[in-house]
Amino acid sequence: MTTQEKWLDADLAASKAAWKIVFFHKSAYSLKDGRDNKEVRNAFCPILDKYHVDLAFNAHDHAIGRTFPIFDGKYMSKPSEGTIYYNTGRSGGKTYTDVRKRDWNAFFYNPDDQPCYMVVKVTENKLSINTTKLDGTLIDSYSIDKTQ
Repeated sequence: MTTQEKWLDADLAASKAAWKIVFFHKSAYSLKDGRDNKEVRNAFCPILDKYHVDLAFNAHDHAIGRTFPIFDGKYMSKPSEGTIYYNTGRSGGKTYTDVRKRDWNAFFYNPDDQPCYMVVKVTENKLSINTTKLDGTLIDSYSIDKTQ
């Protein structure tokens, strides 16, 4: 992962964006039993902390999980103090029965009944995420306000 770490560090160092959002497949904070992903956490989280990344979208676990803000492995009280790691759920037919809420999750849902999607809206000071089932049922609504 050294190549990916170097690329991520350089890319975030060069960013002048007000919002720092990253996407990678395997979650640093997994929801699936027996899947810890320590190598992902050890490789990427210190870089995300260094550049105060607001949000990391992940997949792989086919469940929805939103962490508390995390900085240096510790749970923080405000989004401005750490990164939110958001497992995005599922878009197809694959589901897992061995996913569950973990200590780091402020929110968890297993969308085993139907696929889901997310709508993310970003303004100068606010980012909002609505996660919805295909039938229109709202699963999670979350926002980060940079003024708070």
